[in-house]
Amino acid sequence: MKQNLQREKAIQHLLSLGIPREDIAPRLQRGLWRLGLDVPPPFFASFWQNFFVTGVCYVVMWGGPMWALHWSKDGMSPLIGVICAIVAGAIFGLISATSCEKAKRKNGLPAWRDLGRSAEC
Repeated sequence: MKQNLQREKAIQHLLSLGIPREDIAPRLQRGLWRLGLDVPPPFFASFWQNFFVTGVCYVVMWGGPMWALHWSKDGMSPLIGVICAIVAGAIFGLISATSCEKAKRKNGLPAWRDLGRSAEC
């Protein structure tokens, strides 16, 4: 319950900065919350949390369909398919995490653990 209050406080703070709700809580994030995973909004998550969450989800959501629809029919080795998906997921995760880090710095956002202690939030 405390996590939900902290999440709502974070969302309200980001909205007050003029950040669109879709950027604050993208579909992936809302889906994780619906599954009961108490992860912070991307702008308050660490670089590595953002990297792994977006990267792993990309591997599954892009690599799976690519294998089912194209790669397996083209005779690609499963190992090569997994490697391609992991590389693509790592690139996507890196871009996504870097983007969030830039936005955090630009807006002077506190760390998730410091959210309740920060004067501006």
